[in-house]
Amino acid sequence: MDGRLNQTVPGTPMGEGVNRPPIRDRWGWVEIIAVITFASLVFLSMRYEPGGPRFQPITMRGWTTQMIALVLVFVILARRLLIDGERIVLPLEVMLLLVWFLWFSLAFAGAPDLGSFAIDLQRQAKFTGLGFVMFLGFTTRRRLQFLLSWGVLGVLVAIGIYGLTGGGAAMPAGRRLSLVLEVNNLAVFAGIAFWVALSVIVRKGAPGRRVIALLTVPFIIYLVLATGSRKGFVMLLLVLAIAYFVFGRTMRRRPVWRVATAVLLVLAVAGMVYALLHSEWAWRFESIWHFVTGESDEFLQEARMRMMAAGWKMGLDHPLVGVGPSGFMQLLPRYISGGQVGYQASHSDLTGMFAISGFPGLVLYYLIYVSMIVRARRVFRNPDLSVEDRVQVGMCYVYVVLITLVSFYGMVFDFQPILMTLWPCAGYVYAVETRLRAQAVQTEGALPRVGTAPWAAQPTGSPT
Repeated sequence: MDGRLNQTVPGTPMGEGVNRPPIRDRWGWVEIIAVITFASLVFLSMRYEPGGPRFQPITMRGWTTQMIALVLVFVILARRLLIDGERIVLPLEVMLLLVWFLWFSLAFAGAPDLGSFAIDLQRQAKFTGLGFVMFLGFTTRRRLQFLLSWGVLGVLVAIGIYGLTGGGAAMPAGRRLSLVLEVNNLAVFAGIAFWVALSVIVRKGAPGRRVIALLTVPFIIYLVLATGSRKGFVMLLLVLAIAYFVFGRTMRRRPVWRVATAVLLVLAVAGMVYALLHSEWAWRFESIWHFVTGESDEFLQEARMRMMAAGWKMGLDHPLVGVGPSGFMQLLPRYISGGQVGYQASHSDLTGMFAISGFPGLVLYYLIYVSMIVRARRVFRNPDLSVEDRVQVGMCYVYVVLITLVSFYGMVFDFQPILMTLWPCAGYVYAVETRLRAQAVQTEGALPRVGTAPWAAQPTGSPT
């Protein structure tokens, strides 16, 4: 199912030349530029204006991030083709992404304003291209870990310091720390950082990094509570729950170990619930509790739920190609029950993607996640996987399941921090899989290296 762009270099499925040494598993200028791009996309490309439109693009800063991203494109392609000596391979996830973009471009047929849709198309083309390049750039464990630790944790700490020192602006009803990100997006970013911190903590070795990651956890929880975002808080709980079930099979079989792990998980969840209930944002969960207990339908009357219902109705009226993102906002007043709720997004990829790209677009979009989950699970369960790679692949497995679940209740398909963390994880998992395949082929003696006798061929393992 994988399509190859370049098959001129013989060798393993990753395209390594027969006399070329294995890829060095260390970070370099590509990762540094990627972190700068990540920080720029968060800090410079958008800002939040309380009382005004939800997002105010800053033209010059936006162009700055685009130029940095363009440099990143050329650097990553040069490293893959010229330095690492690999051919570019299109796995199923990337092909689905490209097919989805082509289908998305057909939404002009149902868009009420072609000018606005042209802007949507240009914006989505940038997102698609950046996702493709991020997939190509992070093929080893250390490269991915550098991006996640310095990009996600580093940028989040900088955001927190910026806000706590007076750089943020208070939200209506007292919700704090809006900073350069809208509070719900900041909470999602904190949820991603929590996953990164957990992935560092569970790794073996590097005790100093594990201690630093552990020290960031209370700060991450504080940011989520300060934003008052239910989505961010649920992400923290989901990371713990999914990680427990993903790594459950690899834990020791002794009952004492399992009981201890379960107790720690319960204590962690209970502690987070206690912190939430004793914060000033406990009232934000009251509507969910009243809905679950049958006391009222208040939860269904919230703006988010009405937007999700509107997206579903809009998709039913435009089931083939949808209306595009701008078309969604322009047609929203016709579908909102109870009046206009303000300039907001669809709040859910599950219904929003149905509205903006039709039913085929919705299916293609979620097939990307399914493909990522299936591949990560297959690689994670491979008995030949090294212990270090198993932990990192397992955490990538946790992440793609997390983002899939969050997309049901949040719009994540064009949130840049997710784009720049999910696709590198997918690229790393695919690279590990191809190295395992190459190792299996060389172990069978099918492709001995040039200059050695067939019986002297040695398997090439994953770089450490």
